Amino acid sequence: MSPILPDGQYKIFNLGTGLLVGRRAAEDLSFRPKGIFTLDPDVWTIENTGDGTFKLQAFGAPVGERDGLLWAFLLNSDQANAGEWRIVSIPQMGKDCYLITKPDLETGWVADKEPNEQIKVKPLIVLPSFPPKYPTSEVFVIKPAHPE
Repeated sequence: MSPILPDGQYKIFNLGTGLLVGRRAAEDLSFRPKGIFTLDPDVWTIENTGDGTFKLQAFGAPVGERDGLLWAFLLNSDQANAGEWRIVSIPQMGKDCYLITKPDLETGWVADKEPNEQIKVKPLIVLPSFPPKYPTSEVFVIKPAHPE
């Protein structure tokens, strides 16, 4: 079982690109869902639901998947699409390394190699090894935003 992250604010970046993950600082002014990209720093709020899953928020908006892409949902009517996520520790990939998956543990976040590309939500690849290894595009480093 993976160690549980305490509730709090975090920074998340992709191991493969080294880029931070979040919403763009300059967005359209509509209340439509906002994409989650590899880009400039963003602070995430992570809340443990108590059943092994977490709710994630980017700039205060709940995060979920729509059409295979990761979005921050601003409107209450869209927030039903914001799901719960599993955050799975994978220390064999490095310090503070995690997979961020849907509750099924088979589908999760994947970052393209190019900066400013929206995070995808798709089936994860496990490389044949023991302990299992993962492509770095699937691995995210999560660190407290305000270390003590």
